[in-house]
Order: sequence, then structure tokens, then C-alpha cells
Amino acid sequence: MFRTLLCALIICALVPSAALGQEGGEALKEQGTKEMAFGRLSEKQQKLVVGMLKKLFKEGKVKAQESIRENGSFVPYGYVSNHQGKGQFLHINPEQKMEAEVAAHAVQKTIITNALRGNLAASGLFMTMALPEGIKEKTQKQLEESIKGDRGIDDVRFLMVELQHLGGLGLLMSVPYWQNSEDEWVFGEPVSQQINPELQMAVKQMMRKAAQQKSNG
Repeated sequence: MFRTLLCALIICALVPSAALGQEGGEALKEQGTKEMAFGRLSEKQQKLVVGMLKKLFKEGKVKAQESIRENGSFVPYGYVSNHQGKGQFLHINPEQKMEAEVAAHAVQKTIITNALRGNLAASGLFMTMALPEGIKEKTQKQLEESIKGDRGIDDVRFLMVELQHLGGLGLLMSVPYWQNSEDEWVFGEPVSQQINPELQMAVKQMMRKAAQQKSNG
């Protein structure tokens, strides 16, 4: 299971900084889960991974912004992509009353299960919250510049999206939002930072554990 959002963030070196600006147009060709979790990606594949995550964020945040405009927040949900780049939403049953953190962990567990089954290559976890702890100084400065009017960074809420790819890349997207004088919800520019590739790490760990149990049995 992924660690708590924004806990012990570490920059990973899988994708060169230049690749972060690329917009990949196609999904990676289908590969087995084991190959994705343990293999090394070429520079071209790295760019495609970044493109897939950006596409996932762009498609998934449409629903997030609609929910925010209606209710101000929403129950955490997932938006995942298979190896061909087709997206699908993961929702908690509305009849199940869960706290946001519990719902997020439930979505994360479903994501990992589907990754192990080979049903997905990338995932996005969408949440809303106040300013989280652990934001990098550079990221916080960019967010402050994104907030308009007389609002401060402690006076707004954030759409937080944890993006993960089995190939070994994690991105955290932060979007500040607030109400203007007409009580309309306004969204600032998204800011990204790299985080640990928790999806790949979790799948690796489970595969190794299963292989060890098989050899011991």
C-alpha cells in the first residue's frame, strides 16, 4: 500500500527533467506486470510514461473540478489507465460512510490488486485537503504564485492528485482552489513534483514475497 500522501517525499531519478515537459501521445505497448515492475525503461518509454500520467491527470481532474463546484470537496476516488491508455474511474460505494483517509487507502488497495492482475499500468488518486505538510519549498512558492487576489496559501484548499506508473514514476499534482467574491470556485495553476514510485515498489514487494513463498513451499 502506498505510504500516506506526502510522507517522506523523495525525488526519484527515473525520468530526466527535460522529459517532464514532454506530452506523450501514445500509451506504452502492453507488457506483463512483472516486466513493467522489474524492467528498465528506455528514454522513449520514459517520455511515454510521463505523457500517460499527464493524460490521466487531465482526464481525471474534470470530474474533480465538477464535484468541487457542486460541493466544495469530494470523497477520494481513483482514475486508472490500462496498458493501452484507456481510463476507468474507481469509486467507493456511496452507501459506505468512510473518512477521507480510509477511502483513499481502500482505493489504493484496489489499484495495487489490479496492477498485480495486469489490468492497469498507471493510476491517479484524487483527494481534497488543506495545505498538506511536507510540500517542498519550491512547490509551495509556485503554489503561492498561483493563488490570485487577497488569498494566502493557508486560506485555500487543494486538489491533490498522486499519479503513479508501474514503470517507476510517481508525480504529485497540487491545484489550489478557493471561492471568489461571487462565491464561485476558482482554480489556480497545477504544480507538480516527483515522489517515490510507490505503485512499482508495492508490486515489486508483493511479487518477491509470492516468489519466496512458492520456493519455500
